[in-house]
Amino acid sequence: MPSSSVSRSRSASGSSRSPRGGGNNDGDADRARSMSRSSYSSRSRSRRGDSRGRSNSRSGGRRGRSRSRSYRGHRRSADPRRNEEEIVRLRDGSIGRTPSPSVDKKRDEGYDYEQMEVSNADAAFVLGRQGRTKQKLAKVSRADIELREKVQGDKAAGDVIEIGGTPDVRRRAIKYIKCVIAQRTGPVMVDEEADDDDDLTILKVPREAAGFVTGAGGSFLRAVEEEWSTIMFFADFNATNKDKTREFETLAIFGAKRSREGAMLKVMSAVETKVPGHFTNDIELTECHDEGGGMDIIRLEDDEISYALGKKGGTRKKIAASSGAVVEYVGNYVHIYGTLVERQKAKEYIDWLFAQLKGPVFVDATGRDDCTIVDVPRECVGYITGYRRETLGRIEQEWGCLMFFMDKAKDKRDKPALKDASGTEKLTIFGAQRSRRGALLKVMSSVETKNPGWFTDGCTEKRHKDVKGFATDRMYLSSDDLSYALGKRGTTRKKLAAASGCILEYVGQWCFMAGTEPQRERCRKYLKWLTAQRHGPVSLGSRDLRGRDDWDRVEVKRELRSQLAGNRGQELRRVEEDTSTFCFMAYNEDKSDERLLVFGYSQANREKAIRQIEDLLRQFEYGRGGYGRGYDDDYYGRSRGGYNDYGAAGTATTKGVEEATGGEAREIVEIVITVAAVEGGIGGHDRLPMATTGRVLADVCIVPLGVGTSVSKYVSEVEKVLRNYPGVSTTLHGYGTNIEGQWSDVMGAVKLAHEVLHEMGCPRVNSNMRFGTRIDKHQTLKDKVDKVENIIAAGSEKEGEKASFGCEGGYPVRAWRWLHDAGIATGGDYVAKREMTEADGCWPYDFPPCAHYEKSTKYAACQEARYSTPVCVQQCPNARYPTSLKDDRHFMVESSPYQYLSVDDAKKAIATDGPVSAVIVIYEDFLTYKSGVYNEESF
Repeated sequence: MPSSSVSRSRSASGSSRSPRGGGNNDGDADRARSMSRSSYSSRSRSRRGDSRGRSNSRSGGRRGRSRSRSYRGHRRSADPRRNEEEIVRLRDGSIGRTPSPSVDKKRDEGYDYEQMEVSNADAAFVLGRQGRTKQKLAKVSRADIELREKVQGDKAAGDVIEIGGTPDVRRRAIKYIKCVIAQRTGPVMVDEEADDDDDLTILKVPREAAGFVTGAGGSFLRAVEEEWSTIMFFADFNATNKDKTREFETLAIFGAKRSREGAMLKVMSAVETKVPGHFTNDIELTECHDEGGGMDIIRLEDDEISYALGKKGGTRKKIAASSGAVVEYVGNYVHIYGTLVERQKAKEYIDWLFAQLKGPVFVDATGRDDCTIVDVPRECVGYITGYRRETLGRIEQEWGCLMFFMDKAKDKRDKPALKDASGTEKLTIFGAQRSRRGALLKVMSSVETKNPGWFTDGCTEKRHKDVKGFATDRMYLSSDDLSYALGKRGTTRKKLAAASGCILEYVGQWCFMAGTEPQRERCRKYLKWLTAQRHGPVSLGSRDLRGRDDWDRVEVKRELRSQLAGNRGQELRRVEEDTSTFCFMAYNEDKSDERLLVFGYSQANREKAIRQIEDLLRQFEYGRGGYGRGYDDDYYGRSRGGYNDYGAAGTATTKGVEEATGGEAREIVEIVITVAAVEGGIGGHDRLPMATTGRVLADVCIVPLGVGTSVSKYVSEVEKVLRNYPGVSTTLHGYGTNIEGQWSDVMGAVKLAHEVLHEMGCPRVNSNMRFGTRIDKHQTLKDKVDKVENIIAAGSEKEGEKASFGCEGGYPVRAWRWLHDAGIATGGDYVAKREMTEADGCWPYDFPPCAHYEKSTKYAACQEARYSTPVCVQQCPNARYPTSLKDDRHFMVESSPYQYLSVDDAKKAIATDGPVSAVIVIYEDFLTYKSGVYNEESF
């Protein structure tokens, strides 16, 4: 594992924010028994103690500043991270919070902080795009992770990653962070003994499938990580994996036991698709009888697997969600991991699934704790089911349950056991209690719409005040309140449910709230505050907020309040939808001041909402904000998305630090440079300076951050620098300056602008670069290098994670990287070797033209068998070409990949810049596609 500077820092009482707990508890993690096969293994040795040699001393100096930006004109509530707090009034009259006893309790349980000092580049890599990598690290390790800027005097001195948690949690988090940082510069070295904290699974992946498992730019691994809350990467274990002739690459999976099993099975399924039989040739059907975690394997026939998978894998997903087990198909074999009860349920559900193909199924619900039965009027059955079961399928997908209408008799010989003279059908819902209740209320709402009064006749209000666990409350709403609380297409109802964490459904004019006691009380309060807004402004004072841990506030300048609430509050509604929060303007108790309150059970969601709101306020005040970065957690504005994520590329540099001196706020200015066009290529990928010989056209803007004063003086000085810098031409526009010239000249002008702004008193200047290029379509290189099959040949070489699929496909990013790193030789269309001349170049195309799909009088039909992928060679295949292959190579100047977000954009790019690379994305059900027209829509 790579080494980093790690120090331990215990928070001083009253001077630091309180820690918060992290992650989900996997109750089966320690009891689970791993699968055992020759091609993969699961490590489950527990390490006790900590031998990393960390310092026990307090961290010297003051704590670095948080990387989260805060718009100073809009004050947030003090210390929003506490779970149990007491409302107090601060000196300025605003509402603040005091530490709760739970903080000391956490400390008594070993909760503490440690710090890692890292470089700016490593810090940005750990943060990831919009903070996603940091969030993933925190989720998998269950640690509190914050990135702070280290300050020495009035200057920035690198970055510090602060990790909070128990000793085991901190140890895991530091290990994961080091792995992520190591990926930035090369392969990760993992020691199977030292790095296994009962959180490591090792999977051997065939080298020819390693690229397929990785996905374009690591997309497949990242998707699996997101689904299963794991950290995954191909690694070198100890010193044994340096043999380039080895047949397997080693995939390391870190996380909780259940999560690792799910991720492992997902990868096995992908490998089996690429290399059929690799995991299933010698597989044995198993049935584990352990009460704790275990694996059962059953086999399905070819005609059954597609049905059991379902559209986009929907059937498999609902079986897994309703049973609570991990369910994955590896070839024709169903792998089921979970507790004994979970595995039994999953197998039962699969049996019922196929039994429905023969007719209605009867299930005896006596004594079952996973079943809810509801009577549905026969005239509503079609309405509930929907065309080709679409409506029922949507409910199953939303709530993670299994639903079907049940037969009325136990078997054909029995008398009707469930015969109902009132004309109803029995709808059976299987799944966890919360899932069943959500699906039940959705069905009740639909039936009540079609058949008013079916469920609500004789209904009365009900409130379970003394029930701390799961229960359902009922509350009546007037017609006007109901319409207001429902919202367009139910958006308001969904918003309140998401913010409160409670199931909220309207059945007729009755509001049903299902959840634990805190969830129900939150939902009831939110609903009360929402309906109160129909009659005018709402007032919430310290008495209303006392004891609540689900709120934050943003102070909004008076002149910006109308813009924030304008257009029916659409901007605020978008923030609510994106962050699962409930936001509204409210007066304090004496109505002397109005501020924006942000409610929600999730602290992370509230913080995300505050960031978006602050960004909106900056846009309102200065007329421009975000610059296409969205709501980015990234302190430096980096666009790189962590790991090997070659998405919209970018890079940045930072100088100085935000600081308040002498009671006055220092100005913060950001220079945003957007490269609009490039000739000949540009340099750099997360590196500065970037030398190149190409010309660039850049858009340079300045953005004030955190201050409300005018920046016109900075604008004029930057424009003056750019206008007078030798070798560049500039054009002013509404938001900044276009600058064109050689890359070195453009960078020189930007560097000088940095220096000028620092001399004017700006302690921090950010430069946000976005790049993208291809070989210019008018350059001779494009004409000279027409066929790049040496890229294809190189892609077929077995290079582990970097491997591609030769003629069967691959990843454009790796092709471009090969063009940059190894270069390509000259060549042209196919020429028989005996007819080659010097003019045909070093490596003409290997394959003769042929007619692929239709008969042709010009070309012969293509052979049915696949062509063999070309192999890498050491010399030019054209013996008559005078230049050696080594000397004939042409290289691409370094570039960062980027994406077009629409077909129209791609068309324009082809017309103006030349060819573009395109890829297709397939879904899980495509793997079992046999014939006919395949028509699938993306998620």
